[in-house]
Amino acid sequence: MNKKMFLQRLKMELAGRAPEEIESIIQDYEAYFHEAEQKGLPEEEVIRQLGTPQDIVDNIRKNEHHQPGQVVIKVILLIFFNIAIMLPLFATGIAFLVALVVTVFAGIISPLFSMIDLLRGYGERFDFFLSLLFSGVGLLFYPSCISMFKKVPPLVNRYYKWNLKIVRGEHDAS
Repeated sequence: MNKKMFLQRLKMELAGRAPEEIESIIQDYEAYFHEAEQKGLPEEEVIRQLGTPQDIVDNIRKNEHHQPGQVVIKVILLIFFNIAIMLPLFATGIAFLVALVVTVFAGIISPLFSMIDLLRGYGERFDFFLSLLFSGVGLLFYPSCISMFKKVPPLVNRYYKWNLKIVRGEHDAS
């Protein structure tokens, strides 16, 4: 491929952009070829250094997503979204998990308190057997509580990485 073919392919890859923008980019690369020619570099070497026209256009598109104004707007919107929507949801979820753990723990140790009441003469046997039921339910829910708590840090990490992808302008922010 020579300089003329390279510039033609670059122009074709840039199709769909404003004509002034295409012309400006083509002029920049013509100037680059001219400078390299003055330094004695062959066209093939310059083309190898530049990469393919498709790579150049991909790089231009990638750099367009990092405009400072867009990043500031994205950050402001993410801050609003995180404070107004996600923070209350996260706090509610954590409060639910803590309440569940406390309830499960109370259920597990309830026979101990019921036994103490029986020994002191204040409790009834029905209360003790009911506390055994609560203890059994607590023991059934205990593994689920542990499993839920283990899932929180990876979810928070994924959400954090998603926020970073949004700010960086990456399209596969899933």
